[in-house]
Amino acid sequence: IDKKAAAVAKKKDIIGISYAVVGKHGIVHANALGYKHKSGKSPATIHSAFAAGSISKSFTAVGIMQLVEQGRVDLDAPISSYIKEFSLLPRYDIQEFTVRRFLTHSAGIPSDNLYGITGEDPISKDELVQKLQSQHQTLPPGKIYQYSNIGYTVLGLVIERVSGLTFEQYMQQEVLAPLRM
Repeated sequence: IDKKAAAVAKKKDIIGISYAVVGKHGIVHANALGYKHKSGKSPATIHSAFAAGSISKSFTAVGIMQLVEQGRVDLDAPISSYIKEFSLLPRYDIQEFTVRRFLTHSAGIPSDNLYGITGEDPISKDELVQKLQSQHQTLPPGKIYQYSNIGYTVLGLVIERVSGLTFEQYMQQEVLAPLRM
């Protein structure tokens, strides 16, 4: 696996990576390649933290579906059932911003380029929802696929509001710990 990871890192020009292989009884193998930052001054270690990126969407979806299975979230309920202050300025007749549409990237919400949701000092999920209130929907909900980091950030807030835990606590307690991760 180390040879494969090194080849992929070189081919994709990856600055740094840490990875682990997890087996039935825990970590079987761990390694790191490259550097923690673009500066190239600090080597990556197996303890280096890197942004999870879009893989976190899979975990968010698992969290939402756990809450669906528990009867605490309805896929076809409006997001505003869980986040009372959620709204967008209307542009289309369809105003159905459902959990399902957020999960399937078809909610019709504004671009991910808004508000600095990524970067070194991202805004909070609550701040994002507040800022969305002054934005128009971009597409009719349920009609067109548009990849959305913002949508999954909002789903993370649904998890927080329904569970009473922070997103990080919920993921650790309800998703990762049961998988011994």
